[in-house]
Amino acid sequence: MERYELPKDWRWVRLGEVCEIVGGGTPRRNDPKFWGGDIVWLTPRELPTDSITEVYESDIKITEEGLRSSSARPLPPGTVVYSSRATIGKIAIAGVPLATNQGFANFTCQSDIFNKYLAHCLRWLTSKIQNLAGQTTFPEVKKSDLKLFQIPLPPLPEQRRIVARIEELVSRIEEAKRLRRAAREETDAIMPAALYEVFSRANTQGWKQSKVAELITDIKTGTTPPSKETKYYGGNIQWFTPGDLGRSKYLIKSNRTLTATAIKGKKAKTFKEGTILFVGIGATLGKVGIAAAEVSSNQQITGLYFGPAIIPDFAYYWFRFKYDYIRLLSSAVTLPIINQDGLKDLVMEFPPLEEQRRIVTYLDRLQVKVEKLRRLQEEIQKEIDAMTSAILDKAFRGEL
Repeated sequence: MERYELPKDWRWVRLGEVCEIVGGGTPRRNDPKFWGGDIVWLTPRELPTDSITEVYESDIKITEEGLRSSSARPLPPGTVVYSSRATIGKIAIAGVPLATNQGFANFTCQSDIFNKYLAHCLRWLTSKIQNLAGQTTFPEVKKSDLKLFQIPLPPLPEQRRIVARIEELVSRIEEAKRLRRAAREETDAIMPAALYEVFSRANTQGWKQSKVAELITDIKTGTTPPSKETKYYGGNIQWFTPGDLGRSKYLIKSNRTLTATAIKGKKAKTFKEGTILFVGIGATLGKVGIAAAEVSSNQQITGLYFGPAIIPDFAYYWFRFKYDYIRLLSSAVTLPIINQDGLKDLVMEFPPLEEQRRIVTYLDRLQVKVEKLRRLQEEIQKEIDAMTSAILDKAFRGEL
């Protein structure tokens, strides 16, 4: 911990000077007499990453015999538990006697340090504590290193004042976050509501109905060239996979590209400009976009090229409107899938071309407004997220 000048009456202390730091343990998993008891037993996954909670319950409980059989220690209420492996930095305060698994370093505070002060201080210093683990596949902060780690410590009354002030300000930030989440949910609902408003008019306004098979002039599913053949990859042909879809209507740039050799060798297929690319298999089934130029795709994506009766942009919005319905059709299988025959059997409702153009113009303009609103909300969210760090930084420098 890099030192700085502290206010009067504050001092630097090592964590081992003001806390007893112990780990946890796990009883043998195949012995039923160790499990299902009354002792709360924590694992890091049960704790949130962005707040400090008081813990009274856990998903798993162990027996007294299970506690004795493991290296876990019974921890008194008020103990600060800190995840010190893998997901380093999750923090909680024991509200009842409990134990933890070995993924924690547990701090029992002495009389000159307030446990909530320590918890907020650890949260503030988490990025520096994470550095103690080094760059490893399975990072872990050793308890011996934590004992030597230094923190700023004011007198006990000042610790309590700081905690009260932090919690007051953080509660305001949490309320701001709640309002941001509500605003984001409202924003996310704008396009689905608009799509319903537009496409629910089909029956009342006499739109035509035809199977997709009758409206397209071409349909095909992409392929993946042999991944070990480097000659097929890194060229100028955009090669789309499901992860590339969903960010924008027009598909311009993919994460990976193919060479002309892959196309000439019939190791991949191309879709011409204006083709609707539809994710037809996997967890993201239903995502859709429009090829902005001649492109290619992997086998999870099917391309549909519509004839003169349907504008590609109209088809794009229609597929977005039908998203939930199409996913419902595929939900009965382990791996969600809708093949070419399933797509061709879908019944599309559509108005004359002039009305299609008006609909596209309206939805395009609305989408631009929604994206602008989302960007603004993201900027505000970043500012809100930075507030907690700023508050903690001031608090532990004696400026709050």
